[in-house]
Amino acid sequence: MTDVSDLIRRSTKAVCGITERELNVRSEMVPLAIKRLKEAGFRIIGTSPSGTRTRKIWFIRMGGF
Repeated sequence: MTDVSDLIRRSTKAVCGITERELNVRSEMVPLAIKRLKEAGFRIIGTSPSGTRTRKIWFIRMGGF
């Protein structure tokens, strides 16, 4: 995970929202990915439960809610 553009490129459209995106990351990288997305102007909607090897992060662009 090098930068936020890499995170955006790896994300896909989420099922639940029109402008919502989802991103799969390794569990240990979730805090770093959230920090980078927030710094780039994204709002974190939520994450999948912990306890698995990978987790999902759901996010939108600020103002896109």
